[in-house]
Amino acid sequence: MNKVAIVLVWFILTSSLFFPVGAQNVEYIIMEKRRVTYYVHRLLVDHYGHQILSEFLDFVELRFEKIMNITHWSSEKYYGDKLSLCVNPAIEGQVSPPFTFLCSSYIPSHYSIAVLRLDLNITRENLNTPNSDPLNLMEPHLTVAFFLHEMIHGIQPPPIIARRWLLEGYADFLPLEVQVMFGDVERKTIDELYNRAWEVYVKNGYLDQNNKPIQDDIGYLVTAWMFNNISKTYGWATHERFFECYDQFRDDFQSLLDSIDNRLSSASPYDIDSLIVGCYSLAAGKSLYGSFRSWGVTFLPNPIVTAISLSGKLGQNNWYISEVKVSLSAIGENDIDKIEYSFDNKTWNTYTGPLSIAGDGIFHLYYRSSDKEGNTEIVRVRQIRIDKTPPAGFIFINGKVGQNQTVCVGKVVTFDARRSRDYPSGVAVYQWDFGDGAMEAGAVVTHSYLNLGTYIVKLIVGDRAGNNATMSYTVTVIKEPPSYWELYTLIGVLLSSLFTFLLYAGVGIPKGDGYRKEINRLMRENDVTQTKAEEVLNRKIKRIKRTYIFLIFLGIMIVVINIFTRWC
Repeated sequence: MNKVAIVLVWFILTSSLFFPVGAQNVEYIIMEKRRVTYYVHRLLVDHYGHQILSEFLDFVELRFEKIMNITHWSSEKYYGDKLSLCVNPAIEGQVSPPFTFLCSSYIPSHYSIAVLRLDLNITRENLNTPNSDPLNLMEPHLTVAFFLHEMIHGIQPPPIIARRWLLEGYADFLPLEVQVMFGDVERKTIDELYNRAWEVYVKNGYLDQNNKPIQDDIGYLVTAWMFNNISKTYGWATHERFFECYDQFRDDFQSLLDSIDNRLSSASPYDIDSLIVGCYSLAAGKSLYGSFRSWGVTFLPNPIVTAISLSGKLGQNNWYISEVKVSLSAIGENDIDKIEYSFDNKTWNTYTGPLSIAGDGIFHLYYRSSDKEGNTEIVRVRQIRIDKTPPAGFIFINGKVGQNQTVCVGKVVTFDARRSRDYPSGVAVYQWDFGDGAMEAGAVVTHSYLNLGTYIVKLIVGDRAGNNATMSYTVTVIKEPPSYWELYTLIGVLLSSLFTFLLYAGVGIPKGDGYRKEINRLMRENDVTQTKAEEVLNRKIKRIKRTYIFLIFLGIMIVVINIFTRWC
C-alpha cells in the first residue's frame, strides 16, 4: 500500500474514532464574506453567537485584504476560487481530530483550504492579555494573528512551501505587522515579542524551538525577526518588491519541483534559499546574503541570482499575445562580471540589453551570471509562450462547407467547427450565435430553426492564449416551395387514379360482343383463322393492361418520391 493510501486510512480511522459521523461536533455553518468562505464549527457558533463571530470575521478580513495587496497573492489568482477556511474548536480535555481530513469532507476540494483551531476557552490570560472577556474576540491581537496565519497558508502558491522557514516565518510576520499598521497593537509590543524570540534563539546555540537550524525547520518568530529587521532597514516597500520579484521566479521554482517529481523535502535547500534571499537583495538594492547567513540561514558559497523580467501583452494561461521583451539583471556577494543567455543551453551569448522575441511558438530561454571571482550561477530556464495569431475557423453545416447554406424549418441542423486550427496554443473556445437569439458552445452543436427566413450564423473561435476570430455564415431556412410539391403530387395522384379507373373500367379492352366483333374483324382483314385472331387480340389486351399498370405505378412513385424529397 502506498504512502497516500496509508495516510488516508489513518485519517478515516482517527476521525471516526474521535468524531463519529453524524455527531453534533462535525456540523458546520457557512459564513460567506467578500474574500473568504468560512466553515464555522457549530460548537463555536453556539458558544460565541453568530453575530459576534460574523463581526470578528469582518474585522479579520479587512486585515487579510491588506496582506493580499502586499503579497500579490490571492486564492482566486492561484486556484480560481475564493479561499475556504475551516474554523474548528479545540475542546479542552479532548483529543483534536485530524482537521484537514475532517474539513475536506465539508469544504469544496480545491488547494486553498486552510484549517484553524480556535480554543473555546480563549481568555486574555492565555493570550498574555489580562482581564479577558471570553466572548470578546476583537481585543486579543494574537487571536487575529492566528486567523491570519492560517489564511496566509491558504493563498500561498505551492512553490513557496519548499522552504518551511519562509512559509511559517512569513505567516507569523505579516499578521503581526499588519495589525501594527491598523493600530490594533503597539509597535513596542511586537518588537518585544521578536526580541524575546531572538534571545531564546541565540541562547539555544542558534537553534530554533525544535532545536534545529531554521533553514532545516519552520523558523516561525526567528524568521519573523529577520523580516522585521529588513523592513526597519530598507523600508516596508522592500517586502512588496520582494513578492514582485518572487512571482517572476515561480517558473524557476516549478521547474525545480517538477524535476524531482514534486518531492519537496528533496529539493535543493541552497538553491531555493539563494533564490529567496536573491529576491530580497534585488528588492533592497543590496546583497543581503551576508546578513541572512549571520541570522542562521546558510547558502551556497558566493551565491549569484539572476532575475528575469518579461514585458509584453499577456493573454490567458501564461501565453503572450504580442512580441515579448526580455530583461535580465543579476546580484551577488561579489561584483557581477557578465550575464549570459541561450536558447538551446549549448550556444551562449553575452547579455548586453533587452532581447526581443517576436515569433509565435514556445521558447526556452536559459540564463546564468558569473562574478569577477570566477563563480558561475546555476543555469536557470524560463519558458516563454507566444501566440499572436487568431485561430482559423472553418464551419460545416450539415456536412457542407461554404456560404449561403439552405436548411429546412423545424429540422435539426448540425454545425461543425472541428476543422478549425490554431498554432501554437490550440483552439479552446467555440461560441455559436445562430442569429435567432439562441447561442451554444462546443466544437459540434445542433440547432433547429422554427421560423422561415435568413439568419446570420456567427462563430467565435478562441485559442488558449486569448486570441479570437469571428466567422459569419448565411443560413436560409425554407419550406420546399408549395407550388412544386403540390403540382408534382397532383400529377402523381391524377396519373395513378386515372389509369386505375381506365383499367377497372376496361377502357380500350374489348369485352363480350365487342370482343367477338374484334375477332371477326381481324379474321376478315388479315385472312387468318379464329384461333390466330384470338392470339393477336389477347396480346393486345395484355399490352394495354401492362401500360395501365405501369402508369398507375408511375403515379404512385411520383407521389412517394415527392413526399420524401421535399425535406431538406
